[in-house]
Amino acid sequence: MRGLAFGNDLQAIQEELKIEQSNFYSKVSMWKEDSMSTEEILKVSDNHVVKMNNIIAKYTDLQIPDTFSGAVKLFKLSTESQLESDIHLITWIKSGDESEKIRSDEILQQSFEYELAGLASYNEAKKMTP
Repeated sequence: MRGLAFGNDLQAIQEELKIEQSNFYSKVSMWKEDSMSTEEILKVSDNHVVKMNNIIAKYTDLQIPDTFSGAVKLFKLSTESQLESDIHLITWIKSGDESEKIRSDEILQQSFEYELAGLASYNEAKKMTP
């Protein structure tokens, strides 16, 4: 039962993250297309950072079976990297400094790699769990 609750809780966090990231990047696209002002996207960005920090905190609240601890660490690291990437993206929006956009893209790639490693670790742990 505990393992099932853990799996459901982790899935809920991952789904919340996916929705938040999708909403944020949708708003950034609107800003790029001049459908949203810089002031508006910066307000959205402030709210996004708060939501992302709340999502990251939820990993700490999980009741993690030992075999899944590595996977959860990687998922949390991925989410933290996504937030770091987003902060660089927001700085780029504020300043126009292209190096911030490049850094954002690099960190986002790193986040993706953590996510893939987390999925692999999670699937391995599932195989080892009776």
